[in-house]
Amino acid sequence: MKNLEEKIKILNQNRGENSLYEYVYCESQGDPNFFRWLFEEEFNEDFDLSLSDEQREQFKNWVEKLKREFLLEKWIVVRFSYADNDDTIRVTCRRNFEKMNLCEAYADYGQKVGCYQAGCYSLDNSSSDALKDLIQAISEKFGIEENNINIIESGEIFEIEAGDGEEFGFNEDAVNKFISEWREINEYHTEVVGWIYHDSHNFKTVVLEADFGETDCVELEEEEQIQILQQMPEKTPYIEGTNTSVETEDFIFHFDRWATNPYFCYVEKK
Repeated sequence: MKNLEEKIKILNQNRGENSLYEYVYCESQGDPNFFRWLFEEEFNEDFDLSLSDEQREQFKNWVEKLKREFLLEKWIVVRFSYADNDDTIRVTCRRNFEKMNLCEAYADYGQKVGCYQAGCYSLDNSSSDALKDLIQAISEKFGIEENNINIIESGEIFEIEAGDGEEFGFNEDAVNKFISEWREINEYHTEVVGWIYHDSHNFKTVVLEADFGETDCVELEEEEQIQILQQMPEKTPYIEGTNTSVETEDFIFHFDRWATNPYFCYVEKK
C-alpha cells in the first residue's frame, strides 16, 4: 500500500459518520477500483483477485489493526471492583464514560454526592480551606479585618453580608464581584471518569477512574478486551421473553431487557 498516510487522510474525509474500519471494509468489498487506488497498481482483475499473497497479507493486517482500533473506540469492557468472578465482566459504549465532577455524581438512592463528600476545594465544602482562604484574600484586597468578614450564601451565589459593612469603608458590590472572580480562579472540584444513567428508579453513577480510593469498576487490559469484543455479537440478538445468551468459542454473552441494566451485555468466560 503506497502513500498510506495520505490515503488515510482522504478516507477520513470521505467516510462520513462511519468509522475508518467500516468505510475501508465496505469500499474494499464494493469498489472494483479500491485496490488499484490503494496499491497504485493496475490489476487485471476487479477487487482483490489479482493481489499477490504479500499484498493480501498486508491489507489483512491493516484492516485487522483498524478493526481493533474501532472496537476499542466504540466499546469498553469492565470488571466490577467488588468481585473478580467472571459474571462481573460487562460491556458498554465507551462514550458513556466521561470526565465529570465527583460532586455531581449520584450516590445511593439517587442523591448527589455533593462537594462535602467529594472533598472539593470549594465554598460548598465546609470542611475545606476555601472559605478561610477567601476571607484572607478579601482582607488583603480591601483592607478589612478578617473578623469583620462574613460570607453568606444567597441563592446559588456567595456574597459578603450586608449591614454594618459600610462603616469599614468598602464597596459591597466590588467585594461580591471579587468573590465571584476568586471562586472562578481558585475553586476546584474533584474529578473522576464516570457514567451517569437512570435505572428506572433513580439516577446512578459508575466511577471508572479516580485519583483516590477505589473505583466501582476497572477497564480490562487491551488484549483481553479485544478477545471479548471480536467474539461479541455486533448487534443485540433477538430476545425471547426477557433475556437470551449467545455462546462463542471462549465466552457466553448474556443479554436482557431489564430497565435496571444499562449494559450492552454481561460476559461469562467458558
